[in-house]
Amino acid sequence: MIKIAYIGWTEPGPASGATLALQRHLFDTGEFDVLVVTDKPYSGLGPADRWHTLRRGSVHQRASRTRFRRWVAQYEMVIEPYRFSRRVTALVKSFAPDVIHTIPDTTISWVARLVAKRLGIPLVTNFQDWWPRGQFQYRSETPFRTVRNILELRFRRMFQESSVAFCTSHGFQRFLGPHPDSPLLYPCPAPRPAARPVTPDPDPARALRVIYGGTLVRYYGERVLALAKACAGSPNIELRLYGAKPDWSTEDLRWATDSGIYRGQLSPADYRKELQSGDVFLSVMSAAPEVRTMMETSFTTKFLEYCQFARPVIVWGPEYCEPVRVAKSTGAGLAVTEEDPSFVIAALDRLRSDGVYQGRSEGAWNAATTIFDPESIHNVFRVGIQRALERA
Repeated sequence: MIKIAYIGWTEPGPASGATLALQRHLFDTGEFDVLVVTDKPYSGLGPADRWHTLRRGSVHQRASRTRFRRWVAQYEMVIEPYRFSRRVTALVKSFAPDVIHTIPDTTISWVARLVAKRLGIPLVTNFQDWWPRGQFQYRSETPFRTVRNILELRFRRMFQESSVAFCTSHGFQRFLGPHPDSPLLYPCPAPRPAARPVTPDPDPARALRVIYGGTLVRYYGERVLALAKACAGSPNIELRLYGAKPDWSTEDLRWATDSGIYRGQLSPADYRKELQSGDVFLSVMSAAPEVRTMMETSFTTKFLEYCQFARPVIVWGPEYCEPVRVAKSTGAGLAVTEEDPSFVIAALDRLRSDGVYQGRSEGAWNAATTIFDPESIHNVFRVGIQRALERA
């Protein structure tokens, strides 16, 4: 059995699409022996003694709750990985992994690179987001410009030093440039149904139920709130939003909650049940200049999950973002590239035209069984790990 030491800020588990994709690769097939090193508590995956939580001292934790939080975050990004690496080197060495794996982030992934270099173990990376220019949930987490430059140099160094550098999109491959082994690895969705789900045309007498699940803060939150307000009072659209608490004003949050638009956060299993009641699914990216690099490179897991239900997926984002490119080139989704939410509403209205709904449903299912097939995606990961092992 191949032994993998996973070291990173993104922990395997049910917390998000990214963490679930990692869980599916490392644990769900039972083909790897895994040591996890992260700053998150044990999630129940694998033996408890194979999960090492990196802990911070009480002074550090208290300072993180003060006005100095942003300075503490800079320390966590620049200096702390060296201290963490000294702590876990002996642990990783005793586990004797065949490869060290990480998802590049702003903090702990650099520990993976340091330990791999120190122990002479192949490094395998999975580039999912360009975090130095990412959409941070809290502004206090954002790096200063100098720190951002350091992080970007680290990301590129990890890319060049990786035995295998998985890229979550063709956009990431273009952005990072040449590498001897940088295969495309879409975020792995849940196992799909063997048979195509039945998708009858929506009842013209009722509103289309449109479901969005995911980030509801900052740029994404602003975009989705604008759509919610544009849909308000429409007899043709029932918008349902799921996710962690939005950073909207108290008034907007109360309105969205009282009107049944914002419905809180569900477990992955409960969210999949909710999707079965939807007519259309919404995937959202941002056109904010600050996150353009992230939009050009990242790929939303929800897009792949939605396609498994054989219902239309509206992909709302700028021309240059990767999910829009894929939606346009494959027919997996209906791309809307205009900022104005009225264009999303117009796209929803078009789905009621003869044959359009079924055509878009078929496009989604076709993607689910080809480019977004979870077994094929996991096989890319499996074979990549084997190639890294052969080069060791």
